Amino acid sequence: MIGIALCCYGVSCGYHALGDWTRPSVYELVKNPRKFIDHETTISGVVGSDFAVMGIGYFQLVGDDGTSLTVLSSQGIPTVGERISVRGTLHQALAVSSRQMLLFVEASRSPIVPGKEDQH
Repeated sequence: MIGIALCCYGVSCGYHALGDWTRPSVYELVKNPRKFIDHETTISGVVGSDFAVMGIGYFQLVGDDGTSLTVLSSQGIPTVGERISVRGTLHQALAVSSRQMLLFVEASRSPIVPGKEDQH
């Protein structure tokens, strides 16, 4: 009985660790949005410019390669230049011909402490 419980725990830990290793980049969401639209995921990057429209806050999350994605903030706008991890859902906000505007709707966020990149 204890062996089965330990086996299940090991599989569970492995599954969660694999999820962290396969966390998509901002570039992957922008390059292949159909794979991620309407699915909750976590991405990391640096906070770029911020803005508000009709009292709703938005900011740009910039990936390591410079690709950016607009994030609809649910917790107030973070500090520009801060490195953060954001959990949320990708949505297609607008599509005209072959062009589209993507919006990542934030569910939660946490700062990234240097040296602890996989922190949620």
